[in-house]
Amino acid sequence: DLRRPQLSETFGLAQLPGMTAVLRSELLWHEAVRRVGDNVDLLPCGELTWNSSELLASQRMRKLVSEWEASYDYILFDAPPVLAVTDPVIIGALCHGVLLVVRANVTSARAIKRGQTLLEMAQVPIVGIVLNGFKVTGGYNSNYYTDFSYYREDKKKSDGKRQTEPNGFKRGHSA
Repeated sequence: DLRRPQLSETFGLAQLPGMTAVLRSELLWHEAVRRVGDNVDLLPCGELTWNSSELLASQRMRKLVSEWEASYDYILFDAPPVLAVTDPVIIGALCHGVLLVVRANVTSARAIKRGQTLLEMAQVPIVGIVLNGFKVTGGYNSNYYTDFSYYREDKKKSDGKRQTEPNGFKRGHSA
């Protein structure tokens, strides 16, 4: 996301150098990539810019995607909301498919349909939808899905209290 980047902060990394410098050919992409986990690399946003759409639509970006496809098994792009700016459509056109991310109880069905239409008009395949912020609430038999002790024997100490695992969770429950 070249407009409101958050992944650098999420992973505790400096935002510079990053994608904008690579797109401007100021440095090679492998000089800006940071390892954030086992077999997981991150290319931070870099300097914020007023012309992110132009940079993303450039020949340089297409060349970079080809290089990344040769170097990685999977490439994921974080992009702004599809209804806000053109960046997601531009990026999506370079990809094999996109995941449409929606927020439960916030994103309207009309907004989801409009985003789907924008992507389809650009011939960007939607391979799935991610529903963020969904909360499982009480209701008929709600513990069936949230209480994992259903699958295991619930063990109690001789004093009648549940045993606690070293991770702080009660035995028979999961985070």
